[in-house]
Amino acid sequence: MLGLPIQQKIFAAIHPVDFRKGIDGLCGIVRERFSKNPMDGTIFVFRNRMGNTLKILFYDGGGFWLCQKRFSRGRIRFWPEAEHSHNASMHTKKTVEPAGVHKIYAPELTLLIHQMKKNQAVGYKPFFIPQQNKA
Repeated sequence: MLGLPIQQKIFAAIHPVDFRKGIDGLCGIVRERFSKNPMDGTIFVFRNRMGNTLKILFYDGGGFWLCQKRFSRGRIRFWPEAEHSHNASMHTKKTVEPAGVHKIYAPELTLLIHQMKKNQAVGYKPFFIPQQNKA
């Protein structure tokens, strides 16, 4: 279980990345594609093409952490999509992020890591998950 503060900056790469990349390769993606600094304490989350593995890149001030989780069963249940990447969040402050990256919050990262279903998010609805229209 991750104990992250709610205000922790976390960005998810919308598109899958080549998981042969290590710390240096993922830092390159963060700098070039996202126009972000990988050494500013932000957590960056990546997924592979098959959707069964996550990588988390984080700089703690003394060095980089690269964590990987391959799911024993199943795939990632939901992921931010490009068409939803610039929608308003549940917070009033709106920020437009570079193409290909989407800001997420600590509870949403927990949902992703633990392969939870949308209905398991008691009292919290991730804003990047498209809501079903009830007709």
